[in-house]
Amino acid sequence: MRQHPDGSAELTQIYLTRRQVAELYPISEHTLAALASKGLGPPFFKPTDRALYRSQDVEAWIEAAIVTPTAPSAPSAGQPRKSTVTAGRRGRSIPKPRPFEAHSSSRHGRKSLPPSPNSSLRRSEPTQAGQGASGDV
Repeated sequence: MRQHPDGSAELTQIYLTRRQVAELYPISEHTLAALASKGLGPPFFKPTDRALYRSQDVEAWIEAAIVTPTAPSAPSAGQPRKSTVTAGRRGRSIPKPRPFEAHSSSRHGRKSLPPSPNSSLRRSEPTQAGQGASGDV
């Protein structure tokens, strides 16, 4: 900061909010916030609840992310070309089919519970609902 003769202060640098950075550069406010939460992205100051960026820091961060394209290497004569595409499921393993199993009580290790004391399975005498269902006259 520079002091004026009258005692007021003047900012020597201009700081940008995330919204202003998003308006000036090809990056969104959301992306800046997400990068900052991961400790990535351009350096920033946070004297209050807002992050403040210097334009030279944002530009240096963008310049540091340069990607130099490289030509793919041509396969040698007589060698098959390697495919970069994985088969079908993007590299995920396909589960092996299980052999057919007849329905058994031991499937998945489950056991049935014994019937409760009042269950119809434990009663020795037939119930009224069970008699006469055959249509006898």
